Amino acid sequence: MLFADIPAGTTIYLAADTEEITEPVEKKKDLPYSLTQRAEYKLLETGANVARLQTAMKRGEYLPTVAVGASLYRLDYFKNGDNRFQNSAAFGLVSVPLNWWEAFHAIKEKKLTEAASKDRLKETGDYLLLDLENKLKDYEDAYQRVDLGKLSVEEAKANRSEKEDGYKNGTEKLSDLLEALALEQQTMDSLEEAKAAYFEKKAVFLLATGKQLNVPPNTVEAMDD
Repeated sequence: MLFADIPAGTTIYLAADTEEITEPVEKKKDLPYSLTQRAEYKLLETGANVARLQTAMKRGEYLPTVAVGASLYRLDYFKNGDNRFQNSAAFGLVSVPLNWWEAFHAIKEKKLTEAASKDRLKETGDYLLLDLENKLKDYEDAYQRVDLGKLSVEEAKANRSEKEDGYKNGTEKLSDLLEALALEQQTMDSLEEAKAAYFEKKAVFLLATGKQLNVPPNTVEAMDD
């Protein structure tokens, strides 16, 4: 089962400069609602509702039925006098199923199916909710790594600028300047990697919550077999 709604063998390519990096607005408290929007959860929920209705229908098949009717009749006799007679009657009919043993087992079977559907919905729902929580945490962590990467780049640039000025003034060695330049490049590369990871984690989370991705064309491609 694919809980993130991502087909097997799918690779996600996201260009880091196509979208601004923003802090995730989704919170953990919002995830139960997002869970109800997932296709697999809706499918299980529908199955549980169908099982409940089938139990009610099966129970209704074996309930006693009652039929009620009424009649009115009148008799007039005028030969030796003026006689009139009028009366009414009401009647009822109760139909009770004879095979209660069959009814008991048929209803019990439906109840077991209904209970299994409810358990499956709860167990899968708990798993999917945990899956959403983990994906949100990965998304939040990726954002924090981008923030830390930006700070590292700023510090590396400041260090490189200091070493560069010192080298020009004769107070710093060339090796120190080259080391500062290498460190700056390293932090910039790490920042780009953090940005790419951010967009990947964001895409995975949004797909898992059923939200639409705002990405350029051909950024999500299926791998060839």
